[in-house]
Amino acid sequence: VIDASDDLARGTLFDLARSISGKVVELPTAQRRKLHLAAVFASNFPVYLMKRAERILADEGIDPKLLQPLWNAAARKVGEQGAAASLTGPARRGDTGTVRAHLDLLAGDADLRRAYALLSRMILADHHPDLTKGLSDTDGQPDL
Repeated sequence: VIDASDDLARGTLFDLARSISGKVVELPTAQRRKLHLAAVFASNFPVYLMKRAERILADEGIDPKLLQPLWNAAARKVGEQGAAASLTGPARRGDTGTVRAHLDLLAGDADLRRAYALLSRMILADHHPDLTKGLSDTDGQPDL
C-alpha cells in the first residue's frame, strides 16, 4: 500500500513496492489508516486471543497444540468463505447457557471475562438481537 503526494514520488514508491510485492495499491492517508486499523482487528487481536487461549489450556496442563487444527481450519475457512460465513461458536448459535458457563469459568480473570462478555454480546447483537435484551452495558458483564 502506497500513498504519495506527487507523481514522481508515486512512481518511485510504486516501483519499490512492486519489487517487494506483486500487488500494489495506492490509498489516501485516511483509507490507509482504516486499513491499518482493520489489520489490527484481523491479525493482532486474534493472535493475542490465541495466546490467551493457549494459556487457559497450559494452566490446566493441557497441550495448547490441541488448538492448532481449529486455528488452521478457522483461518482457511475465513480465506475461502469470508468472516461472516465462517463464524461459529456459542454466541453465534445463540447458546446463552454455554456463554454463561464460560463466563463462570473465567471468574478468576476479570479482564478476559469482560473481553469474552463483550465479544459474545457483540456476536449476539449481530445474529440474535432478541437475546441481547437485558444485557448489561455498564460493567461488561452480561446478564445472560
